Amino acid sequence: MVTHYFAGMRRFFAIDTRGPLAEADLTRIAAERPAMVARYRRLHRPQEAPEYWRELLTQIWPMWMHPLAYSPQELAAIHTPSLVLMGDRDAFFRVEEALQLARLLPKAGLAVAPGASHTFFQDKPRLFQELVLDFLRRYTSSPHDSQAR
Repeated sequence: MVTHYFAGMRRFFAIDTRGPLAEADLTRIAAERPAMVARYRRLHRPQEAPEYWRELLTQIWPMWMHPLAYSPQELAAIHTPSLVLMGDRDAFFRVEEALQLARLLPKAGLAVAPGASHTFFQDKPRLFQELVLDFLRRYTSSPHDSQAR
């Protein structure tokens, strides 16, 4: 699982480092992935700090380099309803891993979007919204439901 994840990170960011991001890494990301950088600029402080994407990646990078790993016993102890969503073209996680996660969580649902990537919510926003709303409807009650009880 971790090998696939880090291979996805290398492909996505066009760098191969598990340590802190250096200025050279950021420069390479800017050169190799200009569309991604443009997206980060558009989404994060576009007017006041167009280069904020560098700080953002530098701050997030350590978390991405140390993905959380829960044991099957820890996952089995989570009884909060959970929805595992992914695209079948996810570069970081395999469908088999999502299925395993959904099976380990006692109250989990699983949805795999065909033709969607790691950013399933952007690739297929309507489908994403429908799945999330369906999940919320199944696991929440409206004020009318509580009055009827």
